Amino acid sequence: MSGTTRCWRHGGKSPNALAKAEESKIETKARRVLADLGGRPEPVVDVLQALEDLAGEAVMLTHVLRSMVADLTKIRYEAPGIGTEQIRGELTVYLSALSRAESILSKIAGLHLEERRVRVSELQAVALHSCVISALSKAEIAEPGRQRFVEALSQELKAVAPGSPLRPVA
Repeated sequence: MSGTTRCWRHGGKSPNALAKAEESKIETKARRVLADLGGRPEPVVDVLQALEDLAGEAVMLTHVLRSMVADLTKIRYEAPGIGTEQIRGELTVYLSALSRAESILSKIAGLHLEERRVRVSELQAVALHSCVISALSKAEIAEPGRQRFVEALSQELKAVAPGSPLRPVA
């Protein structure tokens, strides 16, 4: 078979050698497709988005492979003429895809993004408070009115649910 690095007398027709040759052919074909696209690949600007896209693709692949594995009637087969039991390729690829998806998702989880988002929100709240107090001072609004304004603003901000659009000013 083309793609093998050994002759048939020295194991070139063994199941492992044939599988490796097929893998090599697929990789060569993929490299040709990439070369045909031309130029250099675009640099990744938003690494987090690229990682999330990759995770989504990996999870989708596990779903596709899971249905393929579910359709199998047997997960093992006997190699003809050799008498050894083999695990179905679909199962092997599925297990590999699961491992890859878990690895990507673990990397994203390890970034502690939710904690960072909370911290950014806290910093934004402090900045907003500082701007409001400064604006009230510059507008020369006296203390009783200033306190009522801060309390009213606090109530309005609490009334706005996260992710909902702000209500128009009456």
